Amino acid sequence: MKNNYLSRKFRPIQYWLVLLSVLAVLGGCQSQEPPLSPEARLFVAEVRETIANLSVPLMKQLPEKNIPAINTILHKFYYEWKRTGRTLFRMNVLDNTGVVLTAYPLNPAIGQYFGQYASVSGALQGKRISQERLLLANGAVIFSICAPVLEQDRVVGALALILDAETALKKWGITLEKFLTINFNR
Repeated sequence: MKNNYLSRKFRPIQYWLVLLSVLAVLGGCQSQEPPLSPEARLFVAEVRETIANLSVPLMKQLPEKNIPAINTILHKFYYEWKRTGRTLFRMNVLDNTGVVLTAYPLNPAIGQYFGQYASVSGALQGKRISQERLLLANGAVIFSICAPVLEQDRVVGALALILDAETALKKWGITLEKFLTINFNR
């Protein structure tokens, strides 16, 4: 009579086949970002370029909370981008605790604390660009993209770019669902 015990045990080759099968299934199930349309890619590029162009000059002024210098930076940037036809975001500059120091164009949020919002806390604590949808009292939907302003590896403040959801949809075809899935950190 044959020894059935040995025939019931896995052999080394069977272990490898099972392992490779599991890895193949798991590798195919990874969540991937949905591909962006050309318009959405342009939107992401404009957001990243705005952040890149403002972060360095703001980094020098935020530690001292030099609001007149920050306002000059925002004003100059806004009108230069307006002249070239690029996106005109509302820009809020926050200190490293989440208090709005200034904004351009000016708005009544100056002096208010926004550290409890996901996009702001993601930027200040997570040191990454974060976004969220916000509802205004009048029912309008806005998109907030908040980027940390870093001096070396220390957060000295944040830059929040604000855009009406309606504008994002008309100009780039970006829906709320698409906006929330965009990774601005890549």
